[in-house]
Amino acid sequence: MKRVEALIPLSHDHHKALVTVKHINNLRKEADREIDEYWQAKREVLYRELKPHFDQEERALLPLLVGEGELLADRLVDDHKQLLSMLDGDDSNVVNRFGELLKEHVRFEERNLFPWLELNYKKEELAIAMAMAT
Repeated sequence: MKRVEALIPLSHDHHKALVTVKHINNLRKEADREIDEYWQAKREVLYRELKPHFDQEERALLPLLVGEGELLADRLVDDHKQLLSMLDGDDSNVVNRFGELLKEHVRFEERNLFPWLELNYKKEELAIAMAMAT
């Protein structure tokens, strides 16, 4: 299914997140030292990229999820909180868990959340919600 234009910027961010997940997964094959070095260098960058993205999603999408979308809203917020809190962790176990959760989160949004929004709202309504959140 073609994505509604208003949600495309979020999907593009999701692609970047999946590239990070792939990099983390590739690093699993490397020594813990290399993973730790990557994580130390990348944590702040990830925070600067993810926090605004999460804030925008929550401002734009949470109001649309009131009622029937409440479970989707709960998952969205919970995933965001978990991912941001993991950025404080500094061992390779956190890196692996972060990569797995980020991948699951992106899949959830692309396969569940966005299709639900596209089914329940007109593209114009989604565009307005996204515009108001920026």
